[in-house]
Amino acid sequence: MEKSIGKVTSPTLILGAQADPFSFSHVEPVREALVSARLIDLVVIEGGMIPLVEQKSAEIAQAIREFLVRVL
Repeated sequence: MEKSIGKVTSPTLILGAQADPFSFSHVEPVREALVSARLIDLVVIEGGMIPLVEQKSAEIAQAIREFLVRVL
């Protein structure tokens, strides 16, 4: 992935689980690596942890809806 991420040109939504001690520190490096993306939205889900989708499904769904409204 590290070698290919700079080739992504599509609009990209990054969801960051703020309380996830393993993945949250990688949000900014991923964002910075998306050098060719037409649009990058970053949504930080407060209190989100490893089971983000199960834990914060309403917040995830809202972030996706708002992103799709912007790009479609």
